[in-house]
Amino acid sequence: MKEKLINLKNKIISGFISLKNKLISNFIDLKNKTIPFIKTYKAISIIALIALVVVMALLIIIFDKKEIGNTSGNLNNLGFSVDKGGWVYYLGYNQGVSDGIYRVKRK
Repeated sequence: MKEKLINLKNKIISGFISLKNKLISNFIDLKNKTIPFIKTYKAISIIALIALVVVMALLIIIFDKKEIGNTSGNLNNLGFSVDKGGWVYYLGYNQGVSDGIYRVKRK
């Protein structure tokens, strides 16, 4: 029984080693094919890269949430008020001690 477990362990380890070697060899093959292609078709590669960046920028602009925050206001008032969704939320203080969170409707 012990020998079977040792053999199984050795098979698993050798499987992992062979998988690692295949991955490294595939990566090296991909690198050896990609770099000459980019060097040969440098202009096309640059155009494709620019097109990819433009498409990504357009997707970000199109699908960006149109939420406006008040980060600069929070930095000025140490984060004691927040403006969101037509309401202003703020911490109320009484003699230096916070007595709750309040909100007022923004006009």
